[in-house]
Amino acid sequence: MKRQPPPTTRRTFLLGGLAFALTPVLPGCGFQPRGTLALPAAMRKISLQGSQPSGLTDALTRLLQSNGAQILSGAPLPADAISIRLSDIRIQRREALTDRQANIRLIELLQRVQLDAQHADGRPLIRSESFEAVRSASYNPLSLLAQGEEEERLRRELDEQLAHTLLARLKSVMAHGVDTTQP
Repeated sequence: MKRQPPPTTRRTFLLGGLAFALTPVLPGCGFQPRGTLALPAAMRKISLQGSQPSGLTDALTRLLQSNGAQILSGAPLPADAISIRLSDIRIQRREALTDRQANIRLIELLQRVQLDAQHADGRPLIRSESFEAVRSASYNPLSLLAQGEEEERLRRELDEQLAHTLLARLKSVMAHGVDTTQP
């Protein structure tokens, strides 16, 4: 008599086979793992400027490079490049929740940025579009050292979140040829 594999082994084998069969289909439906955004050819050469050095500028630079973009410095730009400018980068810390004794229990960090993008020849892609992201964390006044580390972690998360948002917006504008300069 032929021995049957245990049901869990059979199920694992079937699920593995299904995952293997669906692998070529996923990119076609638009699924991509977080952090990977297939860049249009027009976004392969980018000049990136920030109004001041910031974690957001660094995070966007890393994200662009990890997705295949070449970050250019200096002028003049090649004709197939785009120029991105981040300005008015601000982080605001606010007390989001206090208890009955007016002790802070939750803090929020809010980061805002203005985005301008244009082709190398000066044709605008995005003109002064605002973006923001918010992160919150519990606050314990008895562990100030831990709070400083937590706040720094929140700032890094804000930078990463906004970098992904900005790249997705740029990719959308480039892919669809949307003119965002008109009111």
